[in-house]
Amino acid sequence: MAPYLELEHICHAQQGFLRPLVEGRLAVENIVTIGVKSRRGNEVEIEAIVVRSTNINKDPVTVNVCIMYKEAVVEKRIKDISCTCPAGACKKHCCKHAMAVIIHLERKDESEIEVLTCTDTKQVWDKLKESTMSKFDPVPVSEFCCFPKTTPVYRRRVNKVTPDLLARVKEVSLKAHPQSEAAIFWIGVREPKAVEPQVMACPSPRLTTFFQDAVSEPYYLVNKAHQLSQELLAKCSPAEREYYAQNIVLSTDEALQIFLGTTEQDNSTWDGARFGRITGSISYELFTYYLNKTPDWENKLTGVFENRYKNDAMAAGNLYESYALKKYVLEESKKQAGLESVKVGILINPLLPWLGFSADAVICINNVVSKLWENKTPVAGRRVNASGICKHLAYMNKEGKLKHKCPHYGQVQLGMVLLNLQVCDFTVYCTGPVLPLKPKPNPLIESVHVETVVINHTFCDKYLKRLCHVYFEKILPWLTEISEEGDH
Repeated sequence: MAPYLELEHICHAQQGFLRPLVEGRLAVENIVTIGVKSRRGNEVEIEAIVVRSTNINKDPVTVNVCIMYKEAVVEKRIKDISCTCPAGACKKHCCKHAMAVIIHLERKDESEIEVLTCTDTKQVWDKLKESTMSKFDPVPVSEFCCFPKTTPVYRRRVNKVTPDLLARVKEVSLKAHPQSEAAIFWIGVREPKAVEPQVMACPSPRLTTFFQDAVSEPYYLVNKAHQLSQELLAKCSPAEREYYAQNIVLSTDEALQIFLGTTEQDNSTWDGARFGRITGSISYELFTYYLNKTPDWENKLTGVFENRYKNDAMAAGNLYESYALKKYVLEESKKQAGLESVKVGILINPLLPWLGFSADAVICINNVVSKLWENKTPVAGRRVNASGICKHLAYMNKEGKLKHKCPHYGQVQLGMVLLNLQVCDFTVYCTGPVLPLKPKPNPLIESVHVETVVINHTFCDKYLKRLCHVYFEKILPWLTEISEEGDH
């Protein structure tokens, strides 16, 4: 027999977030019961009850882990993981309770994990609640097993502090804390703060210039939204303002590093930069949900930021984006000389650090960034070509124009504001018939519909204003609350 999970599965579940791993290792002792809830072929579902360390008087949380037991690929071994704590927990943002269960499964052999019946969970918790809660009874620090038994200071002989010892203590202290006020006073200058190395793309002068232009001379609505966001931030609680300052606000240099380091849009830096910020893909549903007369913001935000929902259209978009861009450039180059595409990362303007936008690409003409490029690859494009595709799409009208009341319109308008571009080429890519085992499209059959969308000043003004209220009235309080739970 062997454990359900190995060390490599813990590393994958961590996804670059250190805190859940550190706290999860300590929370292993809080697991009240754990066992196999069900088996379906290669699929094993584990359920565990974990006592909350932040509030032991509340009911414990329930963690469910679905494991593909015979799956050799590390990324596919943990099929799904969930926790009932406020953080919600998903594979990309694994909470400490879920991480504790994963660590426990790695430490224990399969034979040591018992099978649970449908009533075991409740019965075990009822029986063990009193004894389990007793673990958290307060005791003096001196009774901790790790607390050394020392002689009281008034019984010990204390050596006299010599000038040499005093000088040595001062030297070591200043070297250990170079950023402290004492270091500034004695040394005279603050030492450069060490920057953690990041994996990033080779800096492109063209991209760097584009970023600096977009940030230093932003679209005028950015400054207007910045003023409103500062007014709303002033009305937030001290805890919310502190969370905002520590986790959302960033400098221009930090924003540039993120922009250059996320051009592939699939690493942990990109994922971390999107979490807690309104991005183009989620902006419209938040914009419309704000007017909901019976909202459930906790469930809404949990679903939005976990982003678990995927469909065939999304999968097709990721798979065929490079083919769509190549086809678009090939067609448009016939009309415009000097046209080329450039992949970019997520752009976050420090004036509005709670917003972010990951463009599919930007279009350069004669080496100058001139357009935003956004693409959709509908499944209907496998049977209909570009000349007739618009009739099959809910977000396009009969004239082949992008409808204003749809998520894609809000997405491209927000992108143009943040990137300070006036035009977006919105494309619909049709692959033509493709085989499941050979998804590469046929160059003789593929086609692309191009619609040029210009920036809508009135819409963008209304869009940014409402998103400001959404963020500072709904999202920031929610982020602060789950942060205080200690699950991120």
